[in-house]
Amino acid sequence: MRYTSLMEAPRASAMTHTLAERKAAKRQTQLRVNGDLLKKAHELGINPATTLEEALAEEIRRRNREIWLEENRDAIETYNELVSRHGVFSKGLRGF
Repeated sequence: MRYTSLMEAPRASAMTHTLAERKAAKRQTQLRVNGDLLKKAHELGINPATTLEEALAEEIRRRNREIWLEENRDAIETYNELVSRHGVFSKGLRGF
């Protein structure tokens, strides 16, 4: 195994991530989906329900990240200004 392979994070599915309770009940829903896309997905062996769950989990992560960054923007900017003026605390201690 290459070193870079060890560094790559595995892609988490919606059910293995803390966004969704692993044992949460599945809920039936009704969606309208482009028929051509659905046909092609089935031809390729794509499970629409699993794909939807993964896409929803990814979108939730993305939006939560945006919210967190917005809520913490002032603190991040203040920290960046401090580092820019004074450097990081371990500047003289690093061996690399």
